[in-house]
Amino acid sequence: MIILFIFLYDIYFYIFSYIGTMSAMSSNKLNQLLFSTPNGIVLLTSWLKANGYRPDLVKRYRNSRWLESIGFGANIRAGDTIDCFGALHTLQTQCGS
Repeated sequence: MIILFIFLYDIYFYIFSYIGTMSAMSSNKLNQLLFSTPNGIVLLTSWLKANGYRPDLVKRYRNSRWLESIGFGANIRAGDTIDCFGALHTLQTQCGS
């Protein structure tokens, strides 16, 4: 009985430490995204995916109101406004090869 308790405790600890690690990793990814991109630009979903932001992670950022969808495959930081310079920056840095 004690061995079973220890085994279940180990599984519980492993699962919750893994979840905590994943949460910290996605928090680091969010910080990296917010500090590495300027305000006022469009963040293309294809560019986010190419830079390691999984679609489920981008969806979580939208659900948490860190990003807003402005159309299919296009996101902005929450509260940002886009002008011609931000759009031009996106075209130059995120589109094509």
